[in-house]
Amino acid sequence: MSKQSRLNRKFDRIKRLEESGELKRRKQGNRALRKLLNNRLAIVGGAIFLVILISCIFAPFLASHSPTAVDMKAILKMPSGNHPFGTDKRCICQSIVRRTYVHRYRLWKRAWLCCHWSFGRMLQRLQGREV
Repeated sequence: MSKQSRLNRKFDRIKRLEESGELKRRKQGNRALRKLLNNRLAIVGGAIFLVILISCIFAPFLASHSPTAVDMKAILKMPSGNHPFGTDKRCICQSIVRRTYVHRYRLWKRAWLCCHWSFGRMLQRLQGREV
């Protein structure tokens, strides 16, 4: 039994139930958005992505000192309030924040390509094409 014939039978059954009135229509709205908001992992991933995005955009304001400045007194220090990720010779956190700011266009491009690819795959599946 092919997937297509099973899917057609399922849709035919749903159509009959709708026409007979047995299947009450759900409230109108975006089904994809409802499914996304019910997925906890997607919410957590989106929150992490937003934190990274905001830190990338506001990197010059978040970075209190230069990421390339060497602090000889703070070599290999543990994480602290001044250096959240610790130090090697420089503040590791400042280096990461500045790199995201410098490479933000590459990050946007990769995010766009990832979304474009995944939505393209989803649309191909909806059209019944084998992916």
